[in-house]
Amino acid sequence: MKKALFLFLFCSFFAMSQCVEGDCKNGYGVYKFSEESYYDGNWKNGLRHGFGLDYAFDSINKKTGKKAFTKRLGVFEYGFLIEGTKEWFNGIFPNRSTYTYESFIGKVKSKINLIEWPTADSDIIKSLNSGAEVFIISDKTINGYYNVIDKISAEEGYIDEKFIDLLNEVENIKRELFNPSGLSNSIKTSELLIFNDAEFDLNIKLAGLTYKINPKQTKKISVKPGEYTIFAWHTGAIPYKGKQTIEPGQNYEKTFIIVYN
Repeated sequence: MKKALFLFLFCSFFAMSQCVEGDCKNGYGVYKFSEESYYDGNWKNGLRHGFGLDYAFDSINKKTGKKAFTKRLGVFEYGFLIEGTKEWFNGIFPNRSTYTYESFIGKVKSKINLIEWPTADSDIIKSLNSGAEVFIISDKTINGYYNVIDKISAEEGYIDEKFIDLLNEVENIKRELFNPSGLSNSIKTSELLIFNDAEFDLNIKLAGLTYKINPKQTKKISVKPGEYTIFAWHTGAIPYKGKQTIEPGQNYEKTFIIVYN
């Protein structure tokens, strides 16, 4: 009887843990871990990656009868919350913390590979020589790797933190990048219309996702309203970094002509 009960509970939990909406591998999807625990947001290689909400139900507090839970809302990269808020409640006292990061110019200490994702078995993008300068997107590492941009090739990837020295901090540019262009069709989603008026590929990174826009190409990016840290860069250009508030019900646009030093 005990074995049968255990098997029933295991099967019930397994049946509940599933993608119930969209694409929970690479794209947007809702994944339910249990009846009251779920992740609603973007995914990459089966991991939380991009803007999302992770809600984990814990238990019912016996003294108060209230639910204990943990809620993380913001930008995830390879399963880690890198920008946003974390709230947790034990059924008695609420707690809250904020996740943020800073950007730096970094210098490679010895020859090292720029890799595609922050794991030891990642594919190699290219090799960087000792003394090469990189733009460090975030000073918060993921699995011991910095997310960086090679200033010469504009390739984005990851480098083992042991091989980089942090130099100067990069401050946010005090102006928003995108301009309001009209009303959106939904208060839940806004569109960013981007035109790359340059001779090189343009890279845009926001909410943990990177978009490549070819020369003279126009691209639409759909985002949820909120405040975002945005990066924009071309080959050989110092990346733009700034904050952008996307208002509900509002679309935005931008023509990019990046000036080189």
